[in-house]
Amino acid sequence: MVEKETKFPVIFIKHKGNFDFNQLCQDIKNWLEDNHYEFHAPKHKHKADEEEIKFFGERKVTGYIKFYLTVEMRIWEFKEVEVIKDGKKIRTNYGRVAINFIPSYKLDYENRFSGSKLLQAVQDFYHKYIIKRRIEDYWEDELFLQAGELIRVIKNDLGYEAV
Repeated sequence: MVEKETKFPVIFIKHKGNFDFNQLCQDIKNWLEDNHYEFHAPKHKHKADEEEIKFFGERKVTGYIKFYLTVEMRIWEFKEVEVIKDGKKIRTNYGRVAINFIPSYKLDYENRFSGSKLLQAVQDFYHKYIIKRRIEDYWEDELFLQAGELIRVIKNDLGYEAV
């Protein structure tokens, strides 16, 4: 069993309209760094009117569990527009945005229980009987709360009324 990664259902956000692309990307990065996640941007595709970006943050919670928050963003019909906001002309972006948000965690990311069948049996016992409640009642809840906070930041940047 060694390294065990658990993914939760994908949270999907759709938006069509005006938004500030640079501010959205910067706020995601800032939130991850402010909450002690290592920020990674492994993918950024740019076409004429389309953007594809993948961000993820990883955070060591303990020596045994690591949290991951992944944001996959696809924007099409992407263009720069001028709008009047509060009586002032501002430059912003327009497009259709689809965001996949995937929270996950990994147990035994340092591979302490690798090597033999005995260690894997000890790991199974450890997961089922010793830290099962800690995983389900504490770490998973904490990960969901953090995911909710980051989603709130994203929705706020997209201009959602009720966040």
